[in-house]
Amino acid sequence: MRNIIILFLATTCLTFAESTVLNKFGALVIETHKDSDEYFVNIQSKTFAEDKSKVERLGDKYFADAMAELQGKKIYQLRVRKSLITDMGIDALKDYPTIKYLELSNSNITDNGIKKIVEYCPQIERLNIWGCKNVTDKSLDYLRGLWKLEKLHLHGTKVTWDAANKHRGIMQSMAANEDLSIHVDVNFPTLYSFNMEEFWKESYQKNVDTGKTNANFKVNIIGEEKVKNNKSYEDDLKKEADEPILNEE
Repeated sequence: MRNIIILFLATTCLTFAESTVLNKFGALVIETHKDSDEYFVNIQSKTFAEDKSKVERLGDKYFADAMAELQGKKIYQLRVRKSLITDMGIDALKDYPTIKYLELSNSNITDNGIKKIVEYCPQIERLNIWGCKNVTDKSLDYLRGLWKLEKLHLHGTKVTWDAANKHRGIMQSMAANEDLSIHVDVNFPTLYSFNMEEFWKESYQKNVDTGKTNANFKVNIIGEEKVKNNKSYEDDLKKEADEPILNEE
């Protein structure tokens, strides 16, 4: 009788584990490195089914349930692509202020969703909202609250290059953030961080001072001189049949 009860409990736990939303959407939840208390979480945007009519998409309700199943784990990076998540679904991030890398590309969030992200996850360093067509220049007003932001991907949104460039300058003067790089669109140059641009300027000046920008500047290559006693491939093949191939002095 005891064995039957144990078997029943084990079967019940297994069934519960298999029926979670995280498993339903093939989520990956792993530690960022060994013995770490921080996690990388990737949640697929749809379920798998041979019958396409039975495929389910990740929307606000499923997203909220999935985040609840994480039970407040310390999430370092969260990635969700091509979902149906809206501004309402962003409330699921309320209990995860430690997120540093967040990707919600091709979702249905708007500027109000960005406002919530800034409120719930103030430690974000990289934000990818690629393809979020309802995000506009207004979102940049809210993003001023992310003082540690270093990478911002806006391709496919309605954010303009001019507004993004202005935002980068504001973050430098207001939050002393000189590490922010912004990618807006493939048709416009990436707005690299001020620190990166300064590094490039210094590197260029060093090259000028050392003459490396001169077209006739010759780089010394170690081992450029011809190696003595370098056997040909054919010679080695002949020797290989009856004796080991060794480098001769």
